[in-house]
Amino acid sequence: MAGTNKKLAAAVEAYFTDLGRIRGTGGATGELSYHPALGNLLNAVGAALKPKVFCVGELAALLDPDTRVHGMTQAPPRPGITAIAVPATAGGRNMAGEDVAVTAGWSHFGQGDAVMPGQGRAMERDFSPVERATVGGAFLSPDRGTFDIFLNGEAFWRNVPAAIWSFRLGGYQVLKKWLSYRERDIPGRPLRPEEIPHFSETVRWIGAILLLTRPASPTSAQPIGS
Repeated sequence: MAGTNKKLAAAVEAYFTDLGRIRGTGGATGELSYHPALGNLLNAVGAALKPKVFCVGELAALLDPDTRVHGMTQAPPRPGITAIAVPATAGGRNMAGEDVAVTAGWSHFGQGDAVMPGQGRAMERDFSPVERATVGGAFLSPDRGTFDIFLNGEAFWRNVPAAIWSFRLGGYQVLKKWLSYRERDIPGRPLRPEEIPHFSETVRWIGAILLLTRPASPTSAQPIGS
């Protein structure tokens, strides 16, 4: 019991710390900005119950692509999130010019101008020590490794965790499907500037959904609404 009380006290302290951090950014907009902090508190309380419960109030916002979610698509970012799907180049410089052209073979035209998926270039690797500590501690379990997803021979998104990269919806691998319709020959253009961060946001959005739904099993936890 004493151990549980200490955990709950720490959760309350963390809640007030989060409130101060969010307020200090000056970017809080109404009560929705504080929902993630409240969700963390409710999850900490729920973890001490038998059976365990967890809060899924944020899930509705994540499933609405037009809703800006604090810590995900609205600043400030959650700890660890900025290490996910980072735009990068092999030379270490910022993307520019032809770097934003998708030419890694994610798709091609088939018969009747049908878009046929291609192999693309997704390089699987282990997490770096920094990524493992950051992502594993704040976002997703790093047990399955991660991928670097290439636009072409030079530019890529660094650190797309395997659980996110393999995520499917309606039978389709979501991120690979998105890339297949951005292969330069399909739209006849390189990526627009806003599409680079959009891909990163989508990766983080899928990761957040996986993180929220991960405990949902009969043996671990029961969901509760917020």
